[in-house]
Amino acid sequence: MRCTSLLLACSVFAFSAASAQAAEWRLVELNGTVRIAVPGAEVAPARLNQAVPTGSSITTTLGARGPRQRTAAYRRGA
Repeated sequence: MRCTSLLLACSVFAFSAASAQAAEWRLVELNGTVRIAVPGAEVAPARLNQAVPTGSSITTTLGARGPRQRTAAYRRGA
């Protein structure tokens, strides 16, 4: 019984960790000049609904906006 409980707990933890790793940020609005620098690539204009990988830099001009939001996969796995 003790072993079964431990296996069940490990399975739940592994599933939660996998869901969290699959989550990503996306640009949900672009207002003004918004640029993104993805690691390993040159700075480029941002696109609506573009994924924002870890390590990316987002820059805007004065008054511009580029809000980000986590995907639904993150909210379900939380």
